[in-house]
Amino acid sequence: EQSVEVYPLALAYRNLAVYWNSEGDLARGNDYTQKALALDPKDPYNLVFAAVFMAASGHGDEALKIARANVKLLPASYNLAAIYAQNGQREKALAFLKRHFFQYERYQAVRAKEMMEARVDAVFDSLREDPAFVALTRDADGRLRMPMKPMSSQPVTNK
Repeated sequence: EQSVEVYPLALAYRNLAVYWNSEGDLARGNDYTQKALALDPKDPYNLVFAAVFMAASGHGDEALKIARANVKLLPASYNLAAIYAQNGQREKALAFLKRHFFQYERYQAVRAKEMMEARVDAVFDSLREDPAFVALTRDADGRLRMPMKPMSSQPVTNK
């Protein structure tokens, strides 16, 4: 958090949002997401990142609109998958996760960690027991599972 006081970059705010979400503090994560958006409201990565929160807080249609407008952003594939998963669009979610793992991620060690992340990420709760999801994240087999609270269990308000 001290780094954004010196270098208030949208990417730094998004990284803080990821951290606080992983700690289960969705309100704080959303605050940092909103700060990233305030710095650069037209940046497609900010928009897709924020759309994950929109989907989690009941604004699925708005999130899907952003996702559809940004499907070509290869580095956003994980977040695009998250948006589709939270909106019950299994096939699209799995397709974007596959793209993330096998087109965007270049190194097997990173890919395996990303697969483990997907298995415990609350945004993929709807896919957690899906055989296709389990097969897609097979490189996470045997790694520690850390339960997370579903994103929808905590109130999040968009500013």
